[in-house]
Amino acid sequence: MRKCSVFIVYIIFLVFSGCSGGDEISSSSEQSSLEFVTDIPALYSNVSQIEVSVFYEPDAEPYVGNTQNGFAYWSILEANMAALFESRSLIPDIYVPRTVREMTEIPDQNKTSWSAQDVYDLARSFITGYSSSPTACFYVFFVNGNLSEDGKIETSVIGASITGTSIIVVFKDVVKSTGASPTLVKYVEQTTLVHEFGHAMGLVNNGVPLRSMHQDTAHGHHCTNNDCVMYWLNEGLSDLMSFVQRYMATNDPVMFGQECLNDAINYNP
Repeated sequence: MRKCSVFIVYIIFLVFSGCSGGDEISSSSEQSSLEFVTDIPALYSNVSQIEVSVFYEPDAEPYVGNTQNGFAYWSILEANMAALFESRSLIPDIYVPRTVREMTEIPDQNKTSWSAQDVYDLARSFITGYSSSPTACFYVFFVNGNLSEDGKIETSVIGASITGTSIIVVFKDVVKSTGASPTLVKYVEQTTLVHEFGHAMGLVNNGVPLRSMHQDTAHGHHCTNNDCVMYWLNEGLSDLMSFVQRYMATNDPVMFGQECLNDAINYNP
């Protein structure tokens, strides 16, 4: 497993962002984070390599393979991450796994619901060590079960990111419940990943300042452009499916709207 650098150490409150219409979902505790804190200014100014590590429970294996156009499904995430650094003075090398062999299966956690604290604890139990190289590492966990918010089970939330960290979770049971075709459901999964990585990488006004007024403040850190993957309704199952179908009809691999791209590309911390 690759080892990634630590940016900074500070106390983080464990909350989910990018879920359930954009509401932040809080846990009742706080932790001192070492491995997982994301320093957004460093990410856009000092990091020369970004690595994505993927972990999955049995029966929660990520979808892999190639699209009908012959490119890997996981290259969608890679292309969108790369788009945030286009034309910058420092463009990091990006590593995203494309096959299950490049991912790590973890034991069944025997859970049917997950709070932010649960996901954070899961990450700490499987990620150990780091290097001092200028590398940013993101950790994606595919789990069985559903998001739990204040004891309420959220059956329509596909994915989430823990605010201030590089931890992302995908709820595979919800992905499977979409009822989409084998091709469409793979795009749904990738779209969810792109959306959550957008939050983790500072969008919208979540560490990366706005270049134009496109934040949907009524729904947190989301975009007002409904053709952008960061639009808040793209987190709900029905609207996400509609967005994916529109996206599949284009030849452009990038899901971010120009407003979000402008924020990232012109960010000079």
